Amino acid sequence: MEEKFEFPVYLEQTGEMRVLLLTSDEKQRALDDESYLWKLIRNQTEDVNEDDNDTNDSIMIVEGEEQDGNNDGKAEKNEWSEEAVLLFLDIYRKNEANFKKSKRHNKIWQEIANEINVHNESYHYSGLQCSTKMSGLKRTFKNIKDQNKKSGNHRSTWAFYSIMDSLFGAKAFMEPQAIASSAGPSKPSSACEVSSCPDSAADACASSGGVGIKKRKVELVLESFIEHVKTESETRTRKMEEYQKKRDEERRQREKEKNELKERMHKENLHFKNALLSVLQKQIQK
Repeated sequence: MEEKFEFPVYLEQTGEMRVLLLTSDEKQRALDDESYLWKLIRNQTEDVNEDDNDTNDSIMIVEGEEQDGNNDGKAEKNEWSEEAVLLFLDIYRKNEANFKKSKRHNKIWQEIANEINVHNESYHYSGLQCSTKMSGLKRTFKNIKDQNKKSGNHRSTWAFYSIMDSLFGAKAFMEPQAIASSAGPSKPSSACEVSSCPDSAADACASSGGVGIKKRKVELVLESFIEHVKTESETRTRKMEEYQKKRDEERRQREKEKNELKERMHKENLHFKNALLSVLQKQIQK
């Protein structure tokens, strides 16, 4: 199979960033032929949504981070807490490679949502919500990154900046190689092709250093959070076991008291019958 590379495309009319997986020949043709580029974008949209009933030819535009998609009654009021987002990003990191292996992205997003929901009974996220959330996180991260370049700052108070930087700081979508607009596709910028160089080289393209340290720091934060979730789960399990044990003990105690009462009543009844029989025998003897 011919090697494919990430080919970021910025949709000028909608402000959306798309990342296509193309061969070298497809990349060159996309840069020279706008109609071919739009065909690739439409094909990707159809592939991603192949499990949906929506057959519209228009490109699906995912709204911003603040407008999380909902597709069921439970999820309508299910907001994204900071802990939920951290868990989401950790699970996404583990499944990130699957998006390059398969075109069935909806299925992957749903698997991620299912894994999130298992961790907390109050979570009821859908695959669409996860996809929408990630789109919003990427948009926020890119805006902050662009602002930092303009202002010269390299810090942000955004809670997920470090994690997003470790995930996407070296990704090609941060610098689109083509812009789809009415004027036609633009030529590629001096961005790194992630698939054409090893991981260490991709990191070097993104910054002059420190990415490994950031990744380790983020991993420590995520490990701490996962450990916290695990501890809470174990605590709940232990409390449930203790509660069940207490109920079983109370049930055994009630059963014991019931049997003792039954035995005592039997003895008293037997004693009464013996006493009555003794009285009758004395009456007969008279």
